[in-house]
Amino acid sequence: MAFLWPDNIQLTELIEVIGGLIEEIGGAIGWEINHLLR
Repeated sequence: MAFLWPDNIQLTELIEVIGGLIEEIGGAIGWEINHLLR
């Protein structure tokens, strides 16, 4: 898969974007759980 990533910057940016999305989704799920438990 190296040919898909000619530049390491693209890979690190993709990882950061995915990480941010996971954090947002996790935060939304956590907020929903806290809201339901109250």
